[in-house]
Amino acid sequence: MTLFVGYGPDLTVKSKLLNQLRHKIEPSWRCEFEYDPEKNVKKKDVIQLTLPNKFDDSLICAGDKFSSSFGTCPGDSGAPLLTDFFDPKSEEFAYKLLGVLHGGVVNCDNSEYPAIYTRISTPKIYKWIKEKILSEFFNLFLFK
Repeated sequence: MTLFVGYGPDLTVKSKLLNQLRHKIEPSWRCEFEYDPEKNVKKKDVIQLTLPNKFDDSLICAGDKFSSSFGTCPGDSGAPLLTDFFDPKSEEFAYKLLGVLHGGVVNCDNSEYPAIYTRISTPKIYKWIKEKILSEFFNLFLFK
């Protein structure tokens, strides 16, 4: 199981309450099916996302209708998907960042659709994040 945290519910309301959901990682074919308008007639419930033609290793499909009665919200975009693990060095449980929310459905209480996350360990994504962090670091500290 993974842990998702976000403020939701939409882009116009600023919540002060951090919410959390437990998500199960789903096979990528489930997201392909759920978000494909040719295979699934319920497409109108989905945020109009720019999705790839194929769900490759850069995406994580997570969430199922049996683990929660609600899902991610439009205001949650960019929020983290975490997994917990036992750290033998500290002898405590810790969290590892797996991905950030790419998108999901418009209706937050619709857990029928899984959420789509961008996997941060994918080489092209990791490289992009690293470049952005270095760029910001140089802008903040070296070019003042």
